[in-house]
Amino acid sequence: ARRPLVSYRSRELSGIGRQGGWLCVTACVVGALDGSLIEIERPEKFDGFYCRKCYPALNVQEIVSGDILLLSVEVRPGSWSDRKCWLYSAIGRTLYNVIPPGTHFIGDAGYALLPGLMVPYRE
Repeated sequence: ARRPLVSYRSRELSGIGRQGGWLCVTACVVGALDGSLIEIERPEKFDGFYCRKCYPALNVQEIVSGDILLLSVEVRPGSWSDRKCWLYSAIGRTLYNVIPPGTHFIGDAGYALLPGLMVPYRE
């Protein structure tokens, strides 16, 4: 059996149900995603690797399911935004073949509000 990367106490998981084989948290959230910029040495062909923070980097996007299992890790050039990484990811491209209707992933403010992806409200 697969072991979760992160374990939670049962009281922290109250209000969780299942839909279409997916573990759903509040408002039918089936998983979460985030991107991280990992600084690298400047490559010989460095076009596209400089991130918004002005250093060469890789943008690593991680996606986990509602049961805290790692679904996807994708690595893109540092110049790619979180939104672009999501749109080109295997899960982002085939989202409606992956999750049940009426469910979605959650992301941070680095992502855009898109069908199947909920992000924080911008004030």
